[in-house]
Amino acid sequence: AFSKGAKADIIPAMKRFLKFIIGLALLPACYGYSLEFLRVISAIYKNPGTYWGIFVGGGATYLLFHIFLPKPLLLHIFGHELTHAFFAKLFGWKVKSMKASDSGGHVKLSGSNFIVTLAPYFFPLYSFIVLLVYMTTILFGYDKGFYPYFLFLTGFTISLHILMIIESLRTDQPDIKEGGLVFSVPLIYLGNLLVMVLLLRLTVFKGINYYGFLKMGCLRSWEVWKALYRAAVG
Repeated sequence: AFSKGAKADIIPAMKRFLKFIIGLALLPACYGYSLEFLRVISAIYKNPGTYWGIFVGGGATYLLFHIFLPKPLLLHIFGHELTHAFFAKLFGWKVKSMKASDSGGHVKLSGSNFIVTLAPYFFPLYSFIVLLVYMTTILFGYDKGFYPYFLFLTGFTISLHILMIIESLRTDQPDIKEGGLVFSVPLIYLGNLLVMVLLLRLTVFKGINYYGFLKMGCLRSWEVWKALYRAAVG
């Protein structure tokens, strides 16, 4: 039998190894869903619709802000910690405290898991807040008048999310280290693809078949897994 000290060492090591294997197994899914994401973007490019330019303009506007103005660190850090708290509440855990400042942030929860830990890296909170506000305007019959502004802000906040996440990943992130790079990065990448296509479906390009995107991405991933298996076993 293992001593308590040995178990304390073995169990975390086994969890890290399992996450490493899962991360490797997710790489074909990253490839498969990347192909489907490019197919969706290509379809939008060929048939952009009336307001696509406003959506892209919002994204380009934040890109210029990001390049030429100080980075909105407080806004990003506050959204980061709030996303941790939001996902913790979805899982039924309590938010004991939350702190955000230009120099960093922290949220204390009664429980957590890898989804709560990585949520800020794939869930563009401010884009969904914009969507919620727009849905409220629909209830009061103002959707047509506010639709262009909604699309601009959606593009703006998606661009903010992507560029600030890239900035974050360039630094030492405890959230990423907790699960390990091989486990965390594929999950973050896949999460962003799934959420971005969903946002496009809900906002600027309602012709997207989201179920079809999920299905075809899964099938493409399965083909890669099969090819790798055949190559491994000969």
